[in-house]
Amino acid sequence: MPTKPKKPSKKPNIEKGVEHFSKELEHLGDGFEKRMEQKGEEWNSWFHNTFGAVGPLLSSILGIIILAIGIRALALINFGLGSAILQSLHDFLLSHMGMFFLVFLFFSYASYVSKSSERGFRTVKPTISALGIVVSLWIAIKAFEAVNVHMQIQVLGSIARFVEGTLFWIFWLAMIVGYVALLFGDSCPGKERRITVSKPKTHVRRLYRSGDDKILGGVCGGLADYLNVDPVIIRLLWVIGTLLSLGTGIIAYIIAWIIVPRNPKHRWTD
Repeated sequence: MPTKPKKPSKKPNIEKGVEHFSKELEHLGDGFEKRMEQKGEEWNSWFHNTFGAVGPLLSSILGIIILAIGIRALALINFGLGSAILQSLHDFLLSHMGMFFLVFLFFSYASYVSKSSERGFRTVKPTISALGIVVSLWIAIKAFEAVNVHMQIQVLGSIARFVEGTLFWIFWLAMIVGYVALLFGDSCPGKERRITVSKPKTHVRRLYRSGDDKILGGVCGGLADYLNVDPVIIRLLWVIGTLLSLGTGIIAYIIAWIIVPRNPKHRWTD
């Protein structure tokens, strides 16, 4: 006799809530990162349009000033500690200030050209990226060697010397990988994510988290929808309760975020 196909096992509500909780936290982090990138792009656009070709020089001068402040702070910290390692690091940074300024200047103008002529910069971007990798590795190796004079870690010293000896090949490898990615990166467009909305199975009125009126997890919005009141009132009561309970409301909110399911009629990001 043919066996009936087994129905896929459903995840427990708690497990599903934890999964939704982690995904929504990840989405919040992605949203914050995108907003920061947007603000950074707006700042860069304003700086680029305001100062033009002088902008990279000004930003390089600002960068070297910040580095000088950091070196001075390191010296003040080491004044009380008297660490030979920190002193070696301080001396290395101080003696290579001119080189750091040239590095800042080079990559600042590279960024300026990338915004002024995106199509032209696209052809040299892998070379610039490979050069940035090599320069970063070289600075890290030299800083470590200055510090390792006092630590005498032979294994790490050997690794540093090996990497320094292969910087030429690292540059070519990084550049080749960059050009391969440039040539074939756009040939496989990503698939659009389909959003499916499931229907509630029962007509029993349940408490859901709101996907249409939410700031974090939609707990207050869902509770307001359940009680048919203004969500602002629920949020104000939650803030007051959290302050009076010395932060216990935050724990209660996270627990509700995990336990209370999403409203299946609302649009969610994942």
